[in-house]
Amino acid sequence: MPEFKQYEVDLLSLGKYILLAVHQAEFVFGGSFDPVHLGHINLLTHLQAFSQNWRVRLLPCATPSLKAPTIASYEQRVAMLKVSFGKAENLIIDQRENTRKGKSYTFDSLRELRHENSETRLVLVLGADAINSINQWYRCEQLSQLCHLMIVNRPGNSLSKAEIVLQKLGYKCAINKQQLEIDGAGRYYCLTIEERAISSTEIRKRLAEKLSVNDLLSAKVIDYIDDHQPY
Repeated sequence: MPEFKQYEVDLLSLGKYILLAVHQAEFVFGGSFDPVHLGHINLLTHLQAFSQNWRVRLLPCATPSLKAPTIASYEQRVAMLKVSFGKAENLIIDQRENTRKGKSYTFDSLRELRHENSETRLVLVLGADAINSINQWYRCEQLSQLCHLMIVNRPGNSLSKAEIVLQKLGYKCAINKQQLEIDGAGRYYCLTIEERAISSTEIRKRLAEKLSVNDLLSAKVIDYIDDHQPY
């Protein structure tokens, strides 16, 4: 009888593991994308390498809550995303923030996504520099109930300092992608990629001064900007 009980426990544990492991996960990559640049494209390449079967959800911000208003219109910024990624597999451009009135809050978008599919693990992608202001985010103390975080290194910003901030917000470190797939929310993972300092502000400044941006933007985005003059 003891052997049967042990066998029964092992089956239950195995069944629980299989059940938890089947959860899908997706990256949620938000931003102004004003304009989308090669730094964004490089990061997406690394995200897809981290987990090829996770979908990437691009979430362009309609009305920034902490930053100055965008220069290009929402429609123009989405158009540049489409020319950059429109045919990419396992990637969608989510325009929900343009359907809401007032300022765009990441919390609201994450809450909607969780309501639409509570079984999908949401992994919000943030640069380490964004952690410097995360305590100013709308309902930041509740983010760990909605999503995991993928923290990406940024020039001049410490990942270790970012981890301290996140732990105070209730996040725990994930050691691999399986933990992000199994746990519902509240984990963070630090992703280190080749650093390349590209600033949308600097790009817009170069465009205004009629300087080359060939090393900062894709050819498709440059063609769009030449044709539509959003800047």
